[in-house]
Amino acid sequence: MTVTRPRAERGAFPPGTEHYGRSLL
Repeated sequence: MTVTRPRAERGAFPPGTEHYGRSLL
């Protein structure tokens, strides 16, 4: 689940959400 989120969220979500995804990992 966490492996399919980083790349999918990084491209779909804006730069502001990138930080949120990195913190989760």
